[in-house]
Amino acid sequence: MAFRTVSSLTFAASSLTNCVLAFNTASGNRVNKHTYSSDDGRGDYAFINKYFCSADTSSADYKCAVDMKASCDGFDVHMVQSYVTNNGTDAPSDWFRYMHDLHGDMKTWDQFMHYGTTFHASDLSEHLSKFQNDSIPVMTRKTTSGTPLYSLLVQTPSAKVMEIVSATKPSHSASLFTDWQDSECPVSHDRTLSEIEPLSRIKFPPSPSPSGLPTLTAIGVNIAASADTVTGIGDWLKKYNIDGSKTQLHKENGCTVAAMTYSNAEVRYVSNPNARVGSKTVVQYEEMQMAVHSKYVGENSGWDAWMDNHWCVGVDHSKTLDPVAKEWAADKVGWHAHKTPRVSSVRSVGFRGESIELNGLIDGSYLKSLSGFDFCTASTDPASTVYV
Repeated sequence: MAFRTVSSLTFAASSLTNCVLAFNTASGNRVNKHTYSSDDGRGDYAFINKYFCSADTSSADYKCAVDMKASCDGFDVHMVQSYVTNNGTDAPSDWFRYMHDLHGDMKTWDQFMHYGTTFHASDLSEHLSKFQNDSIPVMTRKTTSGTPLYSLLVQTPSAKVMEIVSATKPSHSASLFTDWQDSECPVSHDRTLSEIEPLSRIKFPPSPSPSGLPTLTAIGVNIAASADTVTGIGDWLKKYNIDGSKTQLHKENGCTVAAMTYSNAEVRYVSNPNARVGSKTVVQYEEMQMAVHSKYVGENSGWDAWMDNHWCVGVDHSKTLDPVAKEWAADKVGWHAHKTPRVSSVRSVGFRGESIELNGLIDGSYLKSLSGFDFCTASTDPASTVYV
C-alpha cells in the first residue's frame, strides 16, 4: 500500500527562529478519544483507574485482548493489549520497554515524552502528594509566558506520558516546578485553557475519581512525530474535512509543533530532535508503524497492533463518514470501517504512522454491510464475515 503525500504547510518567515503560521476553519469536529497500543494492559488499567479516570476492561475477552477504556470528562482514553493482531517484525514490548527505560526516573526529557495525553485539574496538589507517597517518579515543570501553567508528568506501565496541568500554584512543593528548558520544546507545553470548551462550562467542582483524587478533564492529545509529519498533518486533516477550528505551526529552537484546536481539546504533533534519545528514535518508530500498516491494512480490511495507536475525531453530524472513506480509498490510504448499534467508526492508517479514527454518521452511499469490531480475530472482522 502506498501513502499519498499532500502539500505541507510552509513558514511565512522561515529564516526566523520563532514563527507561527495559522489558519482558521469553521468546524464542529471534536476529539472523542486517545487510544494507545499497550504491552501491559492490566498494569495500564490499574494505573489509570487509580490515578486518572474511572476505567474498565469489560469490552474484550481476556483470551484475545485487554481493552482498557477510561472516561476522562473531556474525552476517553483507551489502551489495548492485543494477543491476536499482527505486530510486524517488532513487538509492542520491544518499543514500550525501551521507552519505559528511556523515561526512567522522569528527571530528563526525551523525544518520546511528547507521546501522551494532557489532563486539566483545578489544583494538582493532591495528585502530586499521591504520586510522592506511592513513590511514582514525576517530572514537574511550569511555563514562563503570561500566567504560569504548572505541569505534573508521570508514565504508565507501558510508557505513555500522562500530563496534568493547572493554572493554580501547588499548595506544597512548588519549588520543584522548574521552567521548561529549550531541549524540552517549551512551545509544545504552553496552553490557553480558556480555549478548551469543557473547562469553560464547569460551574461546580467535579466529583472525585474512584480513588478519591480530584476529577481530571482530558484536554490534549500529544504525538511525538518526525518533522515531515508535523509540517504536513494540518493540510492532511483539512483535505478530508476532519480538522479543527484552528491549526497553528510553531517553530522554535529546532523544535516544530503543529497544534490543532478542536472544540474540546488540542491535538499536538511535536518534532523535537534536540531532546535526548537512545538507540531507537521517533523517526524510526514512525517508519516502523508505516511499514506494518502498509503490509496489513488495505481498503476496508486488515489490522495490526500499531493501529491501536490512534486518536479519534468525532465528525460534525452535518457530514457523513462515507465521502471520507471513499477519498481515502482513492488516495490509497488504508482504512477499516466498523458499525455497531452504538457507534460507527472508520479507522485509517492516518497521515504517517499515527492512526486516526473517525466517529460519526454513515449514510450507506459508500460504506455498506459493516460489522462490529472483533478483538478475537487478527483482522478485527468477525470470523463469520465473508466479503465478496
